Amino acid sequence: MLKIYDGERIEASEYDKHHVCFEVESKSCAQGQLVQIEGLIKFTDDQVAFSGSGKISRVQTQENAKIKVTIELRSHDKDIWNRFVDVLQNRQDHLDKLFASMKDDE
Repeated sequence: MLKIYDGERIEASEYDKHHVCFEVESKSCAQGQLVQIEGLIKFTDDQVAFSGSGKISRVQTQENAKIKVTIELRSHDKDIWNRFVDVLQNRQDHLDKLFASMKDDE
């Protein structure tokens, strides 16, 4: 297993119910590799430790000399992950409605 760590916090750039994406140094990992993910998921009032494993399903070269890796989650706490995805989706839905109402007022 490979643990992605570059000495600093790495934030997820994209996510859904079954995947998470990170930007990392280009020599960190490769497609098909198994990875272990460890970190904290921050909710409004608290933060929860999260760990899981997955397989790198896609690697894309970025303009900043890094790569964007998509990890297919295989083994993880589904309750915590689903809570995270649902909270962020609800926030996005709220923002979408707000911007739509502002557009309607123009």
